[in-house]
Amino acid sequence: MRRPSSPSPSPTTSSSRSPSPFVLFLLAGLALEAETKDYRLAGNDLCPGASDISLEAEARTMLHCSLLCESDIYCKGFCYSSSQLLCRISSSDVGKAGRDAVATPGFNMFWTGYVKGFRRYGEKAYRHFASSRTHWDARNLCWNMNASLAVPLNAGENSFLASLVNTGSFWILADDATTEGVWENTDTNERLSYGRWRAGQPDNGGGVEDCAELSYLAEWNDIACSQTRYYACEIPVAQCDRRRDDIRCSYLL
Repeated sequence: MRRPSSPSPSPTTSSSRSPSPFVLFLLAGLALEAETKDYRLAGNDLCPGASDISLEAEARTMLHCSLLCESDIYCKGFCYSSSQLLCRISSSDVGKAGRDAVATPGFNMFWTGYVKGFRRYGEKAYRHFASSRTHWDARNLCWNMNASLAVPLNAGENSFLASLVNTGSFWILADDATTEGVWENTDTNERLSYGRWRAGQPDNGGGVEDCAELSYLAEWNDIACSQTRYYACEIPVAQCDRRRDDIRCSYLL
C-alpha cells in the first residue's frame, strides 16, 4: 500500500504557532520508537522517589528529557515538568521506582517500553542491533528495553539468530568468567547445555577470552568481554498466543 502524500504546508504567517513540547515529543517519538526506546506514560503528577533519581537536569522540552534518557544505557524512565523545565532520570528497576513514586505536582512520569522490530522464533523473539558495544554494555542495553541479551539454547535458535545478519558476528549471553571452560548464562549463572563452537574454539586466547560471540555462519567463538561487537536481544513471547494485551506482542514483525 502506498503511503498517501502529505498535504502542502500552508504559508507561514505571523500568527502561526510552533508545536508544543508535547507534540514535538510525540512526533520525534515516532522515530525514537522505531530505532530504540518507546516511552509510555506511567502517571501524572508523579516522580520516582529521591533514591531512584540518578540525574536531574534542565530540559527545555520533553523531547530533550527523553533524549537524556536515550543517551543513558541505564535509564529506565524519566519524569518531566514543562513548567519548571526539569528532567529527572531514573535507572532503578521499574517495579521499585513505580512502587516508591511520590506525588510531584507538575511532573509527568514515563517508563521505557519495548522496542519494535523483534522477529519471533519458537517461544522467543529476537532483534539484532548494529551498534558496537562491550559485552557488559550490550547486556545493559537489552535490559533497558525489558529484554535480555540473546542466547541460543538449541540448534534451531542458533541458526535463526545467525540468520539475522549476513556478515560478521555479535554478542550472545554466554561466558566462562566464573570457571574457565564452564560456559554459563551470564545473567543467571546457569550452565549452558548447548554450544556450537567454531573448530578449535573456545581457546581462551591470551587467557582473557571469557565471553562468546555468534557469527553469521552460526558458529560460536570466545573473545575478551572488553572488545566491542554488535548484539542481539531476546524477549519471551509464548504468552502472545493467549494474551494480546501484553505490550511485547504488538512489537513483533
